[in-house]
Amino acid sequence: MKKNTANSSVIDEQNPLPSIDLQNQNSFDFLQEGVQIHDFDWKYIYVNDALVQISTYTKKELIGKTLMQKYPDIEQTDLFKVMQRCMTKRVSERIVTDFKSPNGLIGNYELSMVPIPEGLLILSIDRSEQKKVNEKLLKIKDLYAFISQVNQGIVRVREEKALYKNSCKIAVEFGKFKMAWIGLFDSDYKTITMIDQSGLPKEHLHIFKELIVYEGGPQDCVLKSESYFMSNDIQNEPNLFRWAPFAKQYGIHSIIVLPFKKAGKIIGTLNLYSEKLEFSDKEEIDLLIEVITDISFALDLFEKAKKHKETEELVLQNERRFRALIEKSPDMQSLTNESGEIIYGSPSVSKVLGYPLKEYLNIKVLDFIHPDDIATYIEKRNKITATPGKSFLFEMRLHHKNGDWIWCEGTITNMLHIPSVNAFVANFRDASEKKRVERQLKKSEAFSKNIINSLSSHIAVIDKKGAIIAVNEAWSRFATENGETTLQRTGISSNYFHVCANSAKTGDETAEIVLKGMKKVMDKQNTAFYYEYPCHSDKEDRWFAMLAMPFDGEEQLIVVSHQDISKRKLAEDKLISNNDELKKTNFELDRFVYSVSHDLRSPLTSVLGLLAFIEEDTEEPSTASHAAMIRNSINRLDEYIKNILYYSRNNRMELKIEKIDLQKITEEIINSLIHSKEAKRITFEVDIHEKEPFYTDKQSFSTVIENLISNAIKFQDTNKTSSFIKILGIANKSSLTLVVSDNGIGIAAENFDKIFDMFFRLSGEIAGSGIGLYIVKEIVEKIQGSIKVDSKFGKKTSFTMQFKNLRP
Repeated sequence: MKKNTANSSVIDEQNPLPSIDLQNQNSFDFLQEGVQIHDFDWKYIYVNDALVQISTYTKKELIGKTLMQKYPDIEQTDLFKVMQRCMTKRVSERIVTDFKSPNGLIGNYELSMVPIPEGLLILSIDRSEQKKVNEKLLKIKDLYAFISQVNQGIVRVREEKALYKNSCKIAVEFGKFKMAWIGLFDSDYKTITMIDQSGLPKEHLHIFKELIVYEGGPQDCVLKSESYFMSNDIQNEPNLFRWAPFAKQYGIHSIIVLPFKKAGKIIGTLNLYSEKLEFSDKEEIDLLIEVITDISFALDLFEKAKKHKETEELVLQNERRFRALIEKSPDMQSLTNESGEIIYGSPSVSKVLGYPLKEYLNIKVLDFIHPDDIATYIEKRNKITATPGKSFLFEMRLHHKNGDWIWCEGTITNMLHIPSVNAFVANFRDASEKKRVERQLKKSEAFSKNIINSLSSHIAVIDKKGAIIAVNEAWSRFATENGETTLQRTGISSNYFHVCANSAKTGDETAEIVLKGMKKVMDKQNTAFYYEYPCHSDKEDRWFAMLAMPFDGEEQLIVVSHQDISKRKLAEDKLISNNDELKKTNFELDRFVYSVSHDLRSPLTSVLGLLAFIEEDTEEPSTASHAAMIRNSINRLDEYIKNILYYSRNNRMELKIEKIDLQKITEEIINSLIHSKEAKRITFEVDIHEKEPFYTDKQSFSTVIENLISNAIKFQDTNKTSSFIKILGIANKSSLTLVVSDNGIGIAAENFDKIFDMFFRLSGEIAGSGIGLYIVKEIVEKIQGSIKVDSKFGKKTSFTMQFKNLRP
């Protein structure tokens, strides 16, 4: 009876071997089968040469040693269980099992175990080759079944998707592969995407959705060699190290990747995974190549069938289109035979002329043509009768069923020489609307001409050679009024380019400029040319503006217009004169303000110096109080004068753009103000980050910062335990954001829109000049910035400014 245990088959021995005479054991040395004898402690007491060769140990290394010493893990095997049963129960058994030698080789052996008085005798017969032959036969059988099923599938299926699906399923079911999948390359052969599969674990399907074709990988080798790729030991293949974890997890040892083609070009691969080592040899590979060749052949058949179907559909579609083109087209088509009878008419003929097909079929075409147009039609038709394929254009009136005459235009072609046609083919359309438009166009041209003639500008149309082809009445009238009674130089057909060129030769610079400008517009180098020039006479000074522009049409033409701008020029000259006078007045006023302000500050400085002596020497409280009041008034007056100077300087000074150190300038301004009595209790914080160098006018920027800090000092809240002023900013490549904030007395919301007005003062105990913030806003805008205020009355105030980085 055969019993399966792991990889072993146990067979009950019906005729056990006879007992062994240990005195004659040397007779075993010459057997080709391996012989080993163990005592009851599993020590080797005899081995022959064949056994030594199988075990790879020497006799000396085996004799006296136990089976467990040589094979430490053998006690956990099914084989040892059989051996132990034979030893303890004293029964004989025969098994066929795989056995791994110490050198790692795996062999298939038939073991006959016989109990003897000394212990257990084991006879080993190597069945490895026989097993390989059997396995190969089974594999070939499976592969033939695989080929057969694929061929049957090719016959049954009619599309690629079904072929791919069936091939993967058959590979696993009949080819006995562990897994199979088919992938298609992208157009650049950079990735391959799985189209179908069989046997792949669901949790790993995403891996195969878009595989990268890496250097030295299976798909890369297939593309380069245009042949298959095979590995009989995927877990230890260096180029397949990426797949080793996957192969180990699912017990995969062999892989073969077979390219399939469409129209002779590789488009994808069939990928087969096997659990067996050394799965494929040449004979098996040839069979697999036959499979993939059949798949490629099927793909070509599908492609041919697809193209054949597409061609059939295209023919049908073109036929439908042609029929639709004829039947649905608003244009009319007709066929007349050589004798002039109508033998076909498209549906449009009935729509346009009102006749049903039966009423004009086989009727002479001359019966429908206007009597005045018949002679011309016959003459042209006779000319093309003798020349196959020749055509003529016609424009004539055809009779409508209601009695009207319909203007039609089209072509008639002689196709009598083509047997399938054998007729004059007419393609024509209703031209009634066109005729109506032509009549309107003539009216419109007359209308446009009247409009152009009513314009005061002198207008002429000039062709590419410079010839004047059209003028309005103002052009001709100006010429005659200025002495050119014959209009030979500037009338129609005269050459305006030549007129300008001749004038330029005499030294007329205006004529030379105008000639160059017109030619550049004519040659499409410029879209327009505009030029203002004087045209003075003995009676008056006159100015004209000339404009040359391309004419909107197919021909290469330009439109030239001259407009009298004398009144505008006089007004401009007067305006320039007034502006110059105003600039002079403003300059003198600025100088006066600057001079007066500077002269006023000098005595104020002297008064402040004398006042300082009084404050130091006096011990009378009333005198000190009066001195403080005087100082406060003088400071207010000084601040007012200083702001006037700022305002004057801001209007007069040109900007000088340079790179500035924002942090340094701000700290210098604070240091100049920090020593005043009002600033002693204030904490200052400056933090300006310059990610990019910042460029602006240094004097203007300093004036803005000084004014804002001075205001913050002046309007501090002395009732608070501590006061602060913060200047924070960040500068980048394009701009600077700067915020000046304090915890002073604040500004009421209703005053936000007024504080930047000139002479606006906030009500309260602290009085200002009313000009400081106005100057700040003026300067900020002059250096391309903006400023806004945010405040809570009694709590805080902040001014946020955005400055443009004026880097060159």
